[in-house]
Amino acid sequence: MRQIKLNFVDPNHLNILLQDQVFNSEIYYLTPRLLSSGNAIRLTDPIKEHSSFDTEVVVLTIFARAMKRLIFPKVSIMLYL
Repeated sequence: MRQIKLNFVDPNHLNILLQDQVFNSEIYYLTPRLLSSGNAIRLTDPIKEHSSFDTEVVVLTIFARAMKRLIFPKVSIMLYL
């Protein structure tokens, strides 16, 4: 099982993500734990066959999609996820 810790400069961004049902349904299997600092989250990938790279790609893809959809919806960049 691999763990990833993501730190957010703006804790409001993390709060916005955690309040979204779609986002929560996508990260549920990663057992998200909000850390006491309030601007970081720890995720645990339960799939033992995943390499570190696999876990990072999965987590970053989920977060990138959600951030584009919820936090930066009007930014027009070529982000195809």
